[in-house]
Amino acid sequence: MKFNPKLKSDISRYIGQIILAEGKKDEEILRKVGFSNIILIHEDGVSLSDRMKSISKLIPKKEKVCVLTDFDKKGKMLYFKIKELCNENGIKTDSTLRGLILLTGILNIKELDSMMGKINKS
Repeated sequence: MKFNPKLKSDISRYIGQIILAEGKKDEEILRKVGFSNIILIHEDGVSLSDRMKSISKLIPKKEKVCVLTDFDKKGKMLYFKIKELCNENGIKTDSTLRGLILLTGILNIKELDSMMGKINKS
């Protein structure tokens, strides 16, 4: 799928949103394209459930987060599990950014860099 410049603009509106990302490589890519408010989902030696409980303490009550896992089968399964754990822990989610990125046709977050380039804050 060819990247649409309007889509890049639409995605850039979410640059300040809190992002829950899978791992350090995804965090690097997200930072490279301009996102800065990133919390990693995985932590060595900590269950996903316990990690989400600790993350819930970091998120202001009125803030919404975007769960950005890869878009392949494994990533989608993780996305639904994280979203469920967010709900259980009182974390509000917003899937708008995830939906916009899905429109690009990429399968993993690592592809976002080549698809987007650097997002400049307006």
